Amino acid sequence: MIRTVITPSENKCVIILPDEYVGKKIEISFLALDEVTLGERDKIALKKYRGIFNFDSKKQEKFNHYLSEMRNEWE
Repeated sequence: MIRTVITPSENKCVIILPDEYVGKKIEISFLALDEVTLGERDKIALKKYRGIFNFDSKKQEKFNHYLSEMRNEWE
């Protein structure tokens, strides 16, 4: 995966792909970083999800194992 941040000087951008990406499906996204903020309303809305996973110890252990396996797949 290649990720970079640029500040364009005009409304067009040319992307040179690595040879190993040729012939593969790729995803290209554009996101203005100065527009990404977590507003006060969003912070309050997030609080309502606190404690949503109220598991007994056996379910908690199983869930933690599942999360651990998921994270290992990312590496």
